[in-house]
Amino acid sequence: IEHILTGWDHLCFVLGLLLLVGFKKRLISTITFFTIAHSITLALSALDVIALRSAPVEVSIALSIMLVCYEALKDKNTLTQRWPEFVAFSFGLLHGMGFASALKEIGLPAENIFTALLTFNAGVEIGQLFVIFVTWILFIMWSRFNRNQFNLRNPILYAIGGFSMFWSIGRFIKIFA
Repeated sequence: IEHILTGWDHLCFVLGLLLLVGFKKRLISTITFFTIAHSITLALSALDVIALRSAPVEVSIALSIMLVCYEALKDKNTLTQRWPEFVAFSFGLLHGMGFASALKEIGLPAENIFTALLTFNAGVEIGQLFVIFVTWILFIMWSRFNRNQFNLRNPILYAIGGFSMFWSIGRFIKIFA
């Protein structure tokens, strides 16, 4: 849960998915597909079945956030908007490899590795659902007190996309530094 609440790139990705899908039933399945996917690659990375350098993975994660924001800003019905679960699952595979480096820093107990992976992934899902719940409450409050009907959706997407571009450039430079 702490990883979600303190991981700005992860928070931005979850908010991007929320703004892509909206507050619909489909949002929960989209977030869950993301969790399932990153659980798979997190486990494979943590068990040293797959290994990628973290710098390119980090660049790709930042670019995935930019893409979700770009797709959410489109007016026409795109593949990403029609099948957000597929997109969330695909990017979840990538994000899981990024989680693996964070999890390795924390350290996994060798004798309880499967329990540790399960509880870490459950914490990620709980953290994501908590973020969605808090955002929903803020949305309701904003809707009640916003007399001018100023829509924050696009400015938030542009801000997230801008941060993601900044992260992408910074992370890309680290590859060659």
